[in-house]
Amino acid sequence: MPKPPTMRSRRLAPIKDSAEHAAAYETKYAEATSKRESGDFDVAIALFTELGTFSDSVIQIKKTKYAKAVAKRESGDFDAAIALFTELGTYLDSVERMKETKYAKAVTKRESGDFDAAIALFTELGTYSDSAAQIKETQNAKAYATAVSLMNDEKYEAAINAFRALNGYSDSTEQITECTYRTAEKLRESGKYAEAYAIYLTIREYKDVEKIIANDAGITAMVAARIAEYQPGNYVTFGTYPQTKSGADQTPIEWL
Repeated sequence: MPKPPTMRSRRLAPIKDSAEHAAAYETKYAEATSKRESGDFDVAIALFTELGTFSDSVIQIKKTKYAKAVAKRESGDFDAAIALFTELGTYLDSVERMKETKYAKAVTKRESGDFDAAIALFTELGTYSDSAAQIKETQNAKAYATAVSLMNDEKYEAAINAFRALNGYSDSTEQITECTYRTAEKLRESGKYAEAYAIYLTIREYKDVEKIIANDAGITAMVAARIAEYQPGNYVTFGTYPQTKSGADQTPIEWL
């Protein structure tokens, strides 16, 4: 007949079992830490979660999520980083990092031409950093891009008005001159030499304007004809003025 277990032997079994579990937890904890250090954040989070309340696993989950958020921010995955920092709440500087990431996302949106999205993000940030100034900058950048688009579509008059509304923002003043130049070029190419010449005279020092005035056959012929026309003793027509009793006409005026 087998000898019944003593009290001592009954106590040893759970102690041995507890030690084995502790060793397994330690191993899993070390594995989770290693996974985090190697950048395998999701596996690390899963392992720390399995450990429950063992050691400081709950804190390690937050630490791992924070490290993942930082990595996402550095790789340009702003949405994932913002979501993680938001989830972490007041852990470490998560609130500040979330705002900084949203700010960086707004700047990137503006640089890619998504001005409305950038303005929305800066608006969400409220008084963070210089968000108010960035909203104004983004609005100007949007208006500038619109003006450039008008210029590229050869809508020069509209482009000039749009650049003027920017009140010197960036190189808008130079772009006004460029639009003026392109307007004159377009007129010259279509044979409207007098109109082109009148515009060239307003920007004589820009690019090759002086050379064009001096060498373009159409312009030089037009200027020569005008000089010949406006000689002492010649009659020329310039302007209009009512010359009937009713005064309802606009009759061309002939001058000596």
